[in-house]
Amino acid sequence: MNQDKKLKKLYFKKLSNGKNILMSYGSNLLLVDNYEDLSNISDLPLDDSFFLKDGEIEKILPDENSNFKNILLFLLTFISLSITLVFTFIFKIPTGRYILNTGFNIYLSIIITLTFSFIVALIHEFMHIIYAKNFGYLKNGGIKFKNIGVFTVEIDHIWLWNKKSRISTLMAGISFELILMSLMYIFYFFNNYTIIMSFISILWFKIIWQFQLHKKYDVHLIAMMIIDDPFIEQDYKNLDYNKKNAKVWILLKILGFFVQIILIVFWAVPLLFSIYNLFKGV
Repeated sequence: MNQDKKLKKLYFKKLSNGKNILMSYGSNLLLVDNYEDLSNISDLPLDDSFFLKDGEIEKILPDENSNFKNILLFLLTFISLSITLVFTFIFKIPTGRYILNTGFNIYLSIIITLTFSFIVALIHEFMHIIYAKNFGYLKNGGIKFKNIGVFTVEIDHIWLWNKKSRISTLMAGISFELILMSLMYIFYFFNNYTIIMSFISILWFKIIWQFQLHKKYDVHLIAMMIIDDPFIEQDYKNLDYNKKNAKVWILLKILGFFVQIILIVFWAVPLLFSIYNLFKGV
């Protein structure tokens, strides 16, 4: 590396597998075996990982969340989950046939459900931003549109935090949806509006969607945080992993496929049938 080039402030984190991750403001994660001897830093591919300064102002990564902020989210999530489970026992889980059952005509129902899904998806990612503290911190810190109803946020820097802060950041979106669903269940209990059950069905779908562990959704990332290995997917494919983590990862992927089948059978297929029947009656 050219000696005239200056490095940004470097951050290190020792993983439970003995390896270490290296990062700086706006960079990608870099896995290193040993960072204690910084005299070898020139041997790392820092040019390709955005570790070099691009100005005189030193930019820093955000600190991890406070215990209060983490505990507050965990507590609200637990309360919301408890309320949701109680009302689920009373009303059962509304499957895909409820999604367009808004009480309005088919065209207005589609507009309402798409709008609701879009807004919930945005707030879901906004919750990740709040807990990741990446308002303007990272080069890709904003919300990015991926495809219809799907947005993403870059939060690689949370790997430098403790596990509670990492998990709370990744839970934040699902927690918001659980809180919203518990409030809607309460409202539906006192006001039996069909549109509320439509929204609850959408929220169930969105939450269960995150449990497709074979895809890089929130619960997949939470599992990576618990295992404490951001590169387990690459290690798994390259046969460079320990047997314990490999077995856990295979099991999680299998569970993810079962979740995908549940989404197809109980949401996608009933929704398609309801769309067919609604247009048939037009």
